[in-house]
Amino acid sequence: MIRERVVPIRGDLVLEGLGLDPKVRSQLIEEVNVIFNTAASINFDDPIREALMINYFGARRVLDLAHECKRLSVLHHVSTAYVSSNMPTGTTAMEEIVPFSGNWEEMIDTLMRMEPQKLESYEPIILKKHGFANTYTMTKNLAE
Repeated sequence: MIRERVVPIRGDLVLEGLGLDPKVRSQLIEEVNVIFNTAASINFDDPIREALMINYFGARRVLDLAHECKRLSVLHHVSTAYVSSNMPTGTTAMEEIVPFSGNWEEMIDTLMRMEPQKLESYEPIILKKHGFANTYTMTKNLAE
């Protein structure tokens, strides 16, 4: 019964519409009750723009699809404990969204507009300023 009702869908987080065939997307919008989003890049050191495209904008695209689904009851976004990696040592990470320090929407917009070479040189400074060890933890935190 589960195999009849649970269907994995192949898509691409960096493409508009998740790269879904229009017929498949239309069927999802009409029929889906539950979405499990487990997609992400788990490379800790992807360039920041690449990590944003997959982990942040990819999650936004899944959320956009969820908003279109007419019968959706649940969107389950699978996260990681690493989103709280910027918390002080010895702190207990509760199961809650940890706020990003600073104006994250403005920062994402700025990062996406920067020249690639300039962004690459600023990446360590950006990570350090916000207390993240790598681009994975930062972009997963931003997605949440």
